[in-house]
Amino acid sequence: MVPHARFGGTRRRFVQMLAESPNNGDAWRAAMLELNAAPVFAFASEEGKILQNGQERVLFFADIDHALLELQNARMERPDQGMKLMPVGLGVAYAAVSEKKAIFVPGPSEVAAAQDLQLAPPEMAASMLAGAGLESPVVQWERDVIPVFGCFQMTRRRADGSRFTPLFLSSADSQKALDAAIAANPERAEEPGMEVDCLPLEKVVKLAISGQGSSSGPWPRILPPTKSTLYLQGKYP
Repeated sequence: MVPHARFGGTRRRFVQMLAESPNNGDAWRAAMLELNAAPVFAFASEEGKILQNGQERVLFFADIDHALLELQNARMERPDQGMKLMPVGLGVAYAAVSEKKAIFVPGPSEVAAAQDLQLAPPEMAASMLAGAGLESPVVQWERDVIPVFGCFQMTRRRADGSRFTPLFLSSADSQKALDAAIAANPERAEEPGMEVDCLPLEKVVKLAISGQGSSSGPWPRILPPTKSTLYLQGKYP
């Protein structure tokens, strides 16, 4: 997991990659920009150059605890590089992964939570995927696939008045949001689908793209993890 000294470029270069991607239709760009509200983390040199691994790919960590642990290990093995974590928007990272220039690294605890949820395919998530012409997730969770959690019966409102389904990179954040919704309206606990579901990030992106410009939503939106937000504010760990 320790990165080599090869440079993957600056954060600005990855943002440029997002703009120049062959997938950059209006709906795709809008979905990527909304994804950028959720940060992931890459290893960077002391000068701010993003580092690659031995396969010349950047590692984007979705879980801040896992990123900090791997950073500690990397600093011990390569103390001369002055490595640090650099936040990168999830949309920018997704574009880089799509171009085979980067790899996602989900947190082990989130992969375990995703695997548990996949043992019983969630009805609401499967219904939304079928409506978008997408297959349901497989049972075996791949180690480089980011799991996204949420209850597809829940909605929130954007500043412009449109509604969205809140999704999370953290299973704990997702469960907390569901618990709060049920506490505010206990009768909803009996509604079908009032449970945490899980989908691969790629399928969530496809759902978001298919919903751009559509009035038949609400469509999914990934919210930043609580721990990642606190870390960026200097309040974690």
